[in-house]
Amino acid sequence: MINNISKRITAALLALVLASVSVPSAFADEEVPESGAVIAEEGEGVNDEAGDGASDRGNYPEKFDLRDVDGVNYVTPVKSQGGWGTCWGFAAIAACETSILYELRNKEGQQIDEDELDLSELQLAWFAYSHITEDSVFYPSQKGEGVWLYYLDPDDANESYRLSAGGHPNTATSIFSMGIGPLPEYAAPYQNHSGNRFYDEKRGREYYAVTGGEDWSLDESLHFSTCLELEESNILPSPADITVDENGNEQYTYRPEATEAIKKELMEGRAVSILYKADASIISDLEAPKYYISPNFAHYTYDIRQANHAVCIVGWDDNYSRDNFFQGISESGMDKTPPHDGAWIVKNSWGSKDGEFPNNSGWGVDGTGYFYLSYYDKSLDMPESFDFYTDDFEERKTYLTIDQYDLMPTNYPEGFVYSCPVVASNVFKAETNQSLRAVSTETIYPKTQVTFAVYKLKKNFKNPSDGELVFTCTKEYEYAGFHRTNLDTPVELNEDECFSVTVMQKFEEWYPVTIKKNSNRSSVENDLQDPQYLERLKSIGAKAVPYYVGVVNPGESFIYLFDDKTGKYKWLDYSEIIGYLKEDEKAKEGEVYTEYDNFPIKAYSDPDLDGSVFLKDGTWAVDGAPEHPFYQVSNDDETITRLDPSKGPDAARTAEFYYNGKIGKLRYAYDDSEDAAVAYVEYDGGDSAVLTYEDGSKEYWRLVSAKTGSDFEYLDDEALTKLACGYYKTASGSSEDVTAEAVSEPYGNAKITVRSADGKTELAVYEVSRLTALGTDKNGKAVDLRDPKAPEKDDPKPQREDDSKPQKEDNTKPQNRNDTNPNTGAPVNAAAVCAAAVLAVILLSKVKKNR
Repeated sequence: MINNISKRITAALLALVLASVSVPSAFADEEVPESGAVIAEEGEGVNDEAGDGASDRGNYPEKFDLRDVDGVNYVTPVKSQGGWGTCWGFAAIAACETSILYELRNKEGQQIDEDELDLSELQLAWFAYSHITEDSVFYPSQKGEGVWLYYLDPDDANESYRLSAGGHPNTATSIFSMGIGPLPEYAAPYQNHSGNRFYDEKRGREYYAVTGGEDWSLDESLHFSTCLELEESNILPSPADITVDENGNEQYTYRPEATEAIKKELMEGRAVSILYKADASIISDLEAPKYYISPNFAHYTYDIRQANHAVCIVGWDDNYSRDNFFQGISESGMDKTPPHDGAWIVKNSWGSKDGEFPNNSGWGVDGTGYFYLSYYDKSLDMPESFDFYTDDFEERKTYLTIDQYDLMPTNYPEGFVYSCPVVASNVFKAETNQSLRAVSTETIYPKTQVTFAVYKLKKNFKNPSDGELVFTCTKEYEYAGFHRTNLDTPVELNEDECFSVTVMQKFEEWYPVTIKKNSNRSSVENDLQDPQYLERLKSIGAKAVPYYVGVVNPGESFIYLFDDKTGKYKWLDYSEIIGYLKEDEKAKEGEVYTEYDNFPIKAYSDPDLDGSVFLKDGTWAVDGAPEHPFYQVSNDDETITRLDPSKGPDAARTAEFYYNGKIGKLRYAYDDSEDAAVAYVEYDGGDSAVLTYEDGSKEYWRLVSAKTGSDFEYLDDEALTKLACGYYKTASGSSEDVTAEAVSEPYGNAKITVRSADGKTELAVYEVSRLTALGTDKNGKAVDLRDPKAPEKDDPKPQREDDSKPQKEDNTKPQNRNDTNPNTGAPVNAAAVCAAAVLAVILLSKVKKNR
């Protein structure tokens, strides 16, 4: 299902703004270009100019299928979107999985089974319709920015309805570029919290329930978390070119060069997500009348229609016969048969006969979940592919900071286009010592030349170029989309040092500037005044409509433009320009319907983690899990040792723990064994942490002692009872003689009962580990039987030696986020932790669950 909120394009009168705004000069003043600095158009290019004719079809085989490339399958199993309108997310994830799988096998030499690579659609779909909350630790300067929900029925306001709001696969580019996903499926499984299922007897399909107040929410800790870094997304030209003639009539033209572009991506191992007009966009509508898809599962939209469903192209067949499609003439007089043979091989998101719950259904060719889509379908739109960094994925520790302000997703790229050179820039402030290693932007046209520059700014800088130029490069990108480039040598930035990233684009003789804009709440409310639109929403099961909020603070984004009044170039603060644009829109429309965001310019750094605390040194207990109750953390060697007394005192496990801000990754195994358990770790910097394992189970850790392994020894009954008696007398202040009895419990624990000397009166009960003597009393309070001091009443947990010392002001802050605007001192944010793990987390084969 595709989000269909109408867009109101603000008139581009920015040239008027330039004549009335004065700012300090930046680059060397330049002469007036002959053409002047006027806006040619406000573009929605997306490769509309790609190619003038068909490329040589002889360059490609007549048939190609990524499911069988010389006997090798590069396509992951078909999944089901269930009862939600998340086809766009499934299409994007399917394209990503194939791209990653192909690159791992062919470039990295990793023999990864297609069944093992399973990325989370829910994380993508959920956080695509989220915003920065008031209490979020991520990007505090952008609070409120993102997507909000307008509920069609205020009395039925379930946040999970965001999954029925639809979307575009291009939205995935916005989300992935922010460092939100992808994550492995186990970290954010596509299911509700209750486990309740819905069984459709008529259609014989079963999936997780979506109605009745079901909760599909994800924890905020997964918001800015990813296991792979997006390198590039390519928005390809569409084979269906729709134009409007002078009489206002829509005209269709087939573009063979667009078909060739899609084939090129497929041949390079990148599946392609695409939109088209389906007879049904969600599973519950599959019994709707069939206008376009034949009983052979051959689809052809023969009239010009707006797309409503997203799928993933994995191959093609030039000789797929047009006879497999519907034959004859439609009621509107259109030929229901494509003009020529040829079709795409397409993976859908409605399950397959081979899939297990919740991905089981009999839809598609032979029940496989696949169908054929004609090259000449008149609704094809927004084909896109994705490329991720996969080099050294098993070894690389991903400590990633993204400096960015544009946290409002968009459905497609837009921009201003100028006839003179124009530079856009974002200014950031390093939260910690960090190594800048990459920069990125988005383009709206194909064959665009992009010049990047990075400046280390002076202490009291006046504009984004007032400093030392430390990096510059120029690259040309074949397609529109997201583009990231690595610096030849990382740029070292000190804590609190300000820097800028500038971008100049050139397309043919024009100079575009990519912007981010979308519909605000007023736009949604206005759209809903249309009864037909409202009825359409209800007919497809929509419960809520998204609207967008952008936060552009002064001092974040700047644009370098020519000022006609002075005859010189000037830096302008983009927040001021947005103000003028909104004033102009209100004057013309009577209301502001458009929301703007910062420029999509980002910086990627590795923070300097020397001296960072992964988890506090000491021994951690696992609440409610006696089978593995204690772990010891050492920051000196960045390891965690599991204490496993059930196997004796020498059966410890070691682990590497990668921590960056609030999210980490833990991987541990017995000695040299390849079998390992893996978990994502949410750590607040204090005495508690939450671990989420690949099967979705959670562990809640708490710091119980500052002691470490060298302080412990395996304790027999005699040693335990002696400790228990001493502990009781110290804790109670009693001088009376007592006795104790120890009874073995599972997993190397023991239950010690302390009684009076005559054995008649029970005085205390302790359940502790034989290895650590740590545990709880009968009231659940923490005890350390080897601690000679009486436990404090308010906090029975033994304290770290330095807990009473004053802490640094930022000890509890997540690392790598900016709290201060470099120009004004106002609260802003330029960075957030988003990379928590490496792809090995996903791909560990046959991982044992005996954590």
